Amino acid sequence: MAAACFLCLALFLQSLPAATNKDRGDSAKRAAEHLKDDFNTPQQFEAAASEAVKAGVAAQTIAEARLVFCCANTVTGPLPDVIGQLRSTLPNWKQSDSLFFHNSNELQGLLSYAQALVAEDTNDEASFEESIKDAFWLDPEAAPIYGKKILSHRKNQQQAKLVLPMNLEIPFSNGGKTSLGELVKGHKAVLLDFWASWCGPCMSLMDELRTRAHKLASSDIVVAGINAEASSDGLSRAKTKAESVRKSKRMDLPWLVEPADGPLTRLLQIDTIPRVVLISSEGKMLYNGYPNDGGLTRALAKLDTQLPRKE
Repeated sequence: MAAACFLCLALFLQSLPAATNKDRGDSAKRAAEHLKDDFNTPQQFEAAASEAVKAGVAAQTIAEARLVFCCANTVTGPLPDVIGQLRSTLPNWKQSDSLFFHNSNELQGLLSYAQALVAEDTNDEASFEESIKDAFWLDPEAAPIYGKKILSHRKNQQQAKLVLPMNLEIPFSNGGKTSLGELVKGHKAVLLDFWASWCGPCMSLMDELRTRAHKLASSDIVVAGINAEASSDGLSRAKTKAESVRKSKRMDLPWLVEPADGPLTRLLQIDTIPRVVLISSEGKMLYNGYPNDGGLTRALAKLDTQLPRKE
C-alpha cells in the first residue's frame, strides 16, 4: 500500500523552484515557505495562511497555495471561491509572487483540474470531462496527475454499484470479532477509517477521528477505526500495534483490524491512506476517499439533514 500518495500533487508542484519576491522581508519569506509544507488538515493550512497574511505575503501567493493544498487533498469546499479569485487575477498574474508555477498556463491547468474536482463532487459528468480535458491541454507536463484522477473517477463510478459482504468477520484489536452488519445494526451507516501506524497523516488525524465519532453518534452513524497492517505484518502484530494506538490515543470507538488477506482493502481498492469509507445499512458504499474531503461532508449530510453540508 502506498503511503500518503494523495499528496503526490503537492509534492510534484513543490519540486518546482520557488520564485518569491526578493524584496520580501525575512518574516514574509518564512511565512511563504511555510505554505509549501505538507499539511494534514485544512485547519493546519488555514493557520499557516493566516500567518502569511499577517506577514504581508502576497494574496496571489496565498491563494495559489490554498489551491494546491485543496487539490492535493481533494478538499473541495473552498475551491469555487479560490478558482474565482485566481481567475480574476490572471490578467495581472506575477510569476515573482508564485511559489508553485513557472507560468500562467500551469496555474490555469490546475484551475481546470480544480474545476473538475468540483464537478465530480456535484456529479456533473459533462463539466468534469470538459474541465479535465482543459487541464491536459493547458499543462501537459502534469498529465500523469490528471490521468490518475480520470482512472480514480472511473473506479468510483464502478464502486458505486458495489455491495459489501455485511457478514464478513472482522477482529477487534483487543479480542473478539464483529461484522459490518453487526456494527451498523440499528444505525443509519458505519464510517470505517482505514489507517496504519507508519502513516504520519493517519496518526495526526486520530484526535479528529475520535471527535468525529462522538459527533456522529447523535446522528445514528457508527464510526470505527480499522488497522490495515495485517496483510504485511500479520494479524497478531497488527493487533498489538492497533491496541497500542487505541490506548495511547484514548480511542473509545470500535477498534478493528482487517483480516490478514485484506478483503475490504481489495474490494474497496484502497491503495492510499488515510482513507474513510461510508457504508449504508444495506452494504452500499456512500463515500470512499480522504477523511477531510467535501464529498464525505455531503454524504453524511444526506443521512442527517442537521449535519453541515460544507467543510
